[in-house]
Amino acid sequence: MSQRTPLRFQPCDYATFLVYITYAWCAFCIPNVLGPLTEELHFALDEGNNALAGTLALWRGGFVLLSMTMCGFIAGRWGKRHSLAVSALLVGGGILLATTVHCYTTLVIAIVISAIGQGFFEGLVTPLVNENHRAEQDAARYVNITHSFWAVGSISIMLLAGLLLQHGVSWRVVLACVGCVTLIPGAFFFRQRQQDQRTPGEMRSFRQTWGQARLALSSPRFWLFLAAMPLASGIEHSLLFWMPTYLQSRWTVGPAAAGVGTALFAVGMFVGRFLAGLLARQKSTGRILLACALALLVVSMLAWKVASLWMFMTTLLLLGIGTGPVWPGIQNHCVNRLRTLDQTTMLILLPTAGAAGFGIFPWLLGLLTDHFGNTGSFFLLPACATAFLLLLVIDWTIHDKT
Repeated sequence: MSQRTPLRFQPCDYATFLVYITYAWCAFCIPNVLGPLTEELHFALDEGNNALAGTLALWRGGFVLLSMTMCGFIAGRWGKRHSLAVSALLVGGGILLATTVHCYTTLVIAIVISAIGQGFFEGLVTPLVNENHRAEQDAARYVNITHSFWAVGSISIMLLAGLLLQHGVSWRVVLACVGCVTLIPGAFFFRQRQQDQRTPGEMRSFRQTWGQARLALSSPRFWLFLAAMPLASGIEHSLLFWMPTYLQSRWTVGPAAAGVGTALFAVGMFVGRFLAGLLARQKSTGRILLACALALLVVSMLAWKVASLWMFMTTLLLLGIGTGPVWPGIQNHCVNRLRTLDQTTMLILLPTAGAAGFGIFPWLLGLLTDHFGNTGSFFLLPACATAFLLLLVIDWTIHDKT
């Protein structure tokens, strides 16, 4: 076995760390201020408006998906760094616009603007990291570590938003701070945009980009990984979107305690992804995904039935550890399996498919909560874990036959 090479981070890596932190802030600042926000905008959750609130995630997920379908073509024309600079302006600007809203419709518009930029974040950061470290033959480690900072952002927004709301700070002030910080990594990528012109293969015509996409989509095996991505994002985003509200309604805890509970899940995600980045190898991604799928199935069943708040908090931490490596792991595993296809194209198409889960599963969980209550709706998580495990088994069987 070859010796694992030491990690060597570049300035661009630190910028992508900050991108993922601010990306998580913008994705979950709305869910974390959902209580006071819905009260002020007159669609309170305790009056049966969970599905309406969940539709906010559906709007976000839909436009993240839409922008991700276009980001490969736009990045081919302008470059990844230049595209990320512009997307940071959209993400932060949309959140800043949300601080001025006074009705549901304008809130949706602000979320849509931010979601368009978030789609570029999700679609371009992973191939950028993979491209920067492809020569080291173990880019999966850098991808996992970069994605772990999504959890850092999730943890910090859960704790800070809950703490600030607990002390009477307006939800508009919380969103304003998030929007301003999000503009910082955009300034870095704007300064580095000339690097796009010097990177071989970075600039592509529309025809070249479309040709690579068609080649990937013509592979039946690639569709297994495409199908797995929404399940991964569904588990992750359902918990992060609804957990503050879930904890407050089921156990009647305050915003700060709800933030702590959700942060435990995010801590677990960070631990899972960071350890996968430090210890795993490019070729071990399949075994890691299988272990995570089994763990998610078992722990989500326990979380569904547990009656104690502190036991539920413990299962949230374990769910985070199992969930963390899944999203980047699927992408790394796909690249490792399908070596003849263009890596950048696959790393854009995979999260594009996964973006469907950003909106559909939180909306579905809200709808199920309205009909079956908090506990009854929780069966959605083990159902997702079971479907994900089935897809892995199918891929493993194909691998054994070949």
